[in-house]
Amino acid sequence: MSDNNLSIDEIIKKAEQIKAQAEKQLMDAQKNLDEMAKSAINEVTVDSDAVMKRVEELSNEEDDIKEFNPVKKTSVQDKTKTVRISFDKRADKTVAFKKFSSADKQDEDIESLDDDDIKIADSIGNDGEDDIFEHPIVPNEKTKTVVISSNSEGSSDFFQEVPTIVARESLGEYLDSSSSNDDEDVGIQMCFEGFDDAIEEVPTIDEAVAEQILIEQRKEKINKFRLFGPDETDEELGDEEFEERDYKAKEDRQSILTRLLKKKSVIGVQMIISIALFTLLLLMTVFKSTEYLPLAIAENSKFFTTGCVLLFLTVFTNLNIFLHGFNIKKGINTDFPVSVLTLAILGQSLAFAINSDLWMNNGVFLGSALAFAYIFSLLGKRQILVRIIDNFDFIINSGETYCLENIANALDVKVLGRDNLDEEDPIIKTSVKTDIPTNFMEISCKSDPSDKTVKVLYPITVLLSAVLLIAVGLLDNWGTGVNIAIAALTISTPVSLLYAMNTILSDISAELDKYGARVCGFEGAQMAAGTNAVVLEAANLFGTHGCDLHGIKVFNKTKIDDAIIYAAAVIIKTKSPLAHVFDDVIIGKKSILPKVDNVQYEEQMGTSAWVYQKKVLVGNRNLLINHGVSVPKISFEQKFTRRNRKALYLAVDGKIMAMFIVSYSADPNLKRELKKLEKTDITLIVKSNDPYINEESIANLFELPRGYIKVMNRQASRVFEKYSDMQVEKSPAYVVHNGTAKGLISAMRGALTAVSTKNSVSFLTCFGCILGLVTVAGLALMQWYSQITCTAIIGCQAIWTAFTVIVSKLRKIGF
Repeated sequence: MSDNNLSIDEIIKKAEQIKAQAEKQLMDAQKNLDEMAKSAINEVTVDSDAVMKRVEELSNEEDDIKEFNPVKKTSVQDKTKTVRISFDKRADKTVAFKKFSSADKQDEDIESLDDDDIKIADSIGNDGEDDIFEHPIVPNEKTKTVVISSNSEGSSDFFQEVPTIVARESLGEYLDSSSSNDDEDVGIQMCFEGFDDAIEEVPTIDEAVAEQILIEQRKEKINKFRLFGPDETDEELGDEEFEERDYKAKEDRQSILTRLLKKKSVIGVQMIISIALFTLLLLMTVFKSTEYLPLAIAENSKFFTTGCVLLFLTVFTNLNIFLHGFNIKKGINTDFPVSVLTLAILGQSLAFAINSDLWMNNGVFLGSALAFAYIFSLLGKRQILVRIIDNFDFIINSGETYCLENIANALDVKVLGRDNLDEEDPIIKTSVKTDIPTNFMEISCKSDPSDKTVKVLYPITVLLSAVLLIAVGLLDNWGTGVNIAIAALTISTPVSLLYAMNTILSDISAELDKYGARVCGFEGAQMAAGTNAVVLEAANLFGTHGCDLHGIKVFNKTKIDDAIIYAAAVIIKTKSPLAHVFDDVIIGKKSILPKVDNVQYEEQMGTSAWVYQKKVLVGNRNLLINHGVSVPKISFEQKFTRRNRKALYLAVDGKIMAMFIVSYSADPNLKRELKKLEKTDITLIVKSNDPYINEESIANLFELPRGYIKVMNRQASRVFEKYSDMQVEKSPAYVVHNGTAKGLISAMRGALTAVSTKNSVSFLTCFGCILGLVTVAGLALMQWYSQITCTAIIGCQAIWTAFTVIVSKLRKIGF
């Protein structure tokens, strides 16, 4: 039973009171909400006049409705996208053609235009295409999508600017920076110290890319591998004397250069001391028996004693030269005559100091002449170091390096020389790209013609001096005979031979520097001079600026980018002289080019190949006619081939796609070098896959006699393929150049000049020595002993040395 004693009426009354309170609370809540909404509305101020004015303006404007047309997708075979960007290359030579109403009007206006480069073709109006072909052509609309950039401005009914084809990965370089998306704003976040995430970045590796890099490295290693390299098969290389300190790896550069510079500094110090001692000895000789000679050494015994001391100091300063002269394991060297002369003059001077009576027998103190000989010996060694340092600096700083090598395969030589050379066993050379020119020090120092000349000359002068000693001894007395014989031996010593010889190479290296080439030592000069022919690509004769593309005319609604891709693929594959032109158009991105198979060159017509399983023809009109392809009329072609310009056609699947207007020009410097090389017995044999590059056209372009430059036949071209792109790790540094034809030809001429000039210097040196000895002998036999003095001997040697050096430099002027 409930404890509630309220009656039913009281309960109902209580309930009504509770209901009334709830309704009152509800009304209060509603009132509060209304007040809050009203206050929020009052906070917003609206300018009704401004709103109405803006509405009226909008109502008076016309709607700008743009229609959206979706772009149709095209099939893409390679990973590229079509993008058109500005191409302003050589814009100053671009001429825009107006549309002509008739063929006669077209001819008249074209002839009135300037012959500046037209820089590109558009397809001539398709309405008149049937009139320009010798046979009707079926339109071909099969195209490949490529990435291309061109400028649509300035296009006309005839020509269109040459496009630039860009690889997909290179698009960012050509797009404006304004097109890049702005970085998203990131809100400011609160960060507490110690709560920031520390995530270690782990490098991600694309396995496909890594595998491709590995394949390329293996391919490069295989291409550079040679079972027997020239440095291993050449029996004349590999001297143990140079093996430890020769250039073998790139890590050796600094150590070799430091060692060479140190030797040069040591020789410089030796020269300073030797010149000082020579000056003292010369002053003693000049002032002998005069009042200007100090009294302390005026007496003969003191004079010769002082002279001997100075001579010993001179020999001690140049002790390395003195000792090297007697190192005759490999035969007599240029220091041997100086070493023998040192013993003779020292012995004579000591005899004068011990017994001055010997001086009375027409004695001549030759101390200053000996010091003069050491100075020129030092000059010669310094000149060797100067040219070696210069050549080595060129090698390590020249970027790409090419060396001249013999083609060792006898069968290859026979095929290359067939119908081109008269020799039965010709020596044919080619350039090889190499990473390290090896045996540099050995080649630079080996086969010095000074040593060979001394081996022949010095025994003769010693023998003649001995004969003179006997003759004067019998006619006068033996003391006089010994003195005159030593004087004759002194004047016949080839003291300046080493200096004159190495000046030749130094001067030639200075001239070759502007052509990007070097001849390393007389060994390298002799190797290059012993050549019957040099083989190279015809493209090397034209370089990067010898060819130009003046216009493109497309047919059959062909896309200009398709035409360029097909033509570039074949032309670059065949290493045509036009390869650089098309390489510029594709910005050097050869990866966007399709694969080219079954390349066949048809002599003086062009090239056929297979691209995308389609037969592609790139050549002149004869090539297309030979393959049954219709070509424009000859009169139409002649409109665009004035001033030695040529028409190069492109046909795909039996249908003509485009006509390229091209031209070829000769580098004036290379033209001059070829004219000079033409006077020698060295023949150039070139490989050409271009329909317009043949023996006749090359002779006309470079103004050479026809037949001097030979063009390989098909069999020789196939043999030359393995030498054309040869890249090896090591190659002997006989002749080093930058890979251009100008560098190679100038180096060959430099080598020939060095060989011919060193023969002249050898002859003049021998003639001067014999002439001096005969002069002394004549004066002695006539007993004019007073005319045989030390200063006269030094004067004669100095004058003849100057004459010899001047002659060698005059020979270089012809270079």
